[in-house]
Amino acid sequence: MRKTGKLKRVVWSVLDLDYKAMEVYLEDMAQRGWILKETNIFFATFEKITPKKVHFVVDVFEIPKYKGEKDPVEAKEYRDLCEAAGWHFIDGKGYLQFFYSEAEKRPKPIQTDLETEARVVSSYIWNRRIVATIFGIFLLTSMLWIHFPIGPEELMNNSNILQTLMLPSFWFYLVMILIYLILIRYQMQKKVERQEIFASRNLNNARKRAWFLVGIPLFLAVFFAAGMLGDYLGGNQGVIIALLSALIGSVTILVVNQRIQKKQRIINDDMVFQVIIISFLLLIFLIPAGLIIGETGRVQRPLPEEYPLLTGGPWGDHDEESGEFRYYTRSSILVPKHYELRYPLDQSEGVFNYSYYRAINLEVAEYLYERLLDEEGQDFREDHPVNLLWDVKRIGYRGSRNNVYILQGDEILRIQGNLDFTDPKLIDDVENIFF
Repeated sequence: MRKTGKLKRVVWSVLDLDYKAMEVYLEDMAQRGWILKETNIFFATFEKITPKKVHFVVDVFEIPKYKGEKDPVEAKEYRDLCEAAGWHFIDGKGYLQFFYSEAEKRPKPIQTDLETEARVVSSYIWNRRIVATIFGIFLLTSMLWIHFPIGPEELMNNSNILQTLMLPSFWFYLVMILIYLILIRYQMQKKVERQEIFASRNLNNARKRAWFLVGIPLFLAVFFAAGMLGDYLGGNQGVIIALLSALIGSVTILVVNQRIQKKQRIINDDMVFQVIIISFLLLIFLIPAGLIIGETGRVQRPLPEEYPLLTGGPWGDHDEESGEFRYYTRSSILVPKHYELRYPLDQSEGVFNYSYYRAINLEVAEYLYERLLDEEGQDFREDHPVNLLWDVKRIGYRGSRNNVYILQGDEILRIQGNLDFTDPKLIDDVENIFF
């Protein structure tokens, strides 16, 4: 076999449990002029050769790929037996062992004891992967319990909205993985009973399963990245804070994982799978926290012209250039316009502030109004003077009657201050400017 030294790295297109389909893939690559050189959990490295027919076998062995230059005695003896049978060892990927033969006829199969093979797959590949999957489902279930029902903050930026969609989506993804693993185990038992090789060599089906199971988290990741990019372009620097926090956390987990594997002196792909799940959960947990930090310090002054601004009354006497005004603007696909204004009135009158929201439609506005009121708030009674004087769809308060929420169409206004909400001047100003 003539090698040129030219290398290329390819992402694995099949899952470990479809290891027999890997043989078909590797044989196809050899006929196209590429021979497997080494492997890891994500990539297969190939070296350029003269195209030819090469036989491959991917076997399972109880001793996984060893970290270090020397292999255990058992692994060396096993590989020597395979060499004597005409199979040349290439590399290991966890508990998978890769061999090839250039003989015109395929040598005698390495593994003839189907029950032993099934036990190894079940003990070292299936069991560990299913434990990692159940662990991920448990973590996501806890996060869903905390996250839902969603509050106003989850509607204020795109990343939080996408996180709300991603949490249940990723939960269903892990449930599908769990179901797939259970089906694999069932099929394995049935085929062993029939003395059949349970790992299929059907490469097309193996690829479809891999892309289906791997494509879902990739799609979610791209979807989430688009939301973060939108928030960043909108001026929220908290995206960077969140990404750096998640990156530091993920690197820390990987370093700890590497130290554990070094101590165990093995390469355990299933531990890496657990690291991926934990890192993903860490990312979707820290992103919203970083966004809140980024928006807390975000001040925009003066307010853009497209935003309605409350003027008149005691709040209108203040000079906008004096620095007393503080605007906090936010935007998302569900709430395209939102800002908060804060500045002090006279010292005796305390602090006056208000928040304005314009939702994408009436349904989102109604939901946002309900969530803003929360359990502590309620609408004014029908016969209350405030409700009778305001020409709006709903008006309520939360905590005290100095914290009023108004809903009209797709717009919401929250006003907080020591104000008389039956004052005709205040009512006219608010209704004419905002509604």
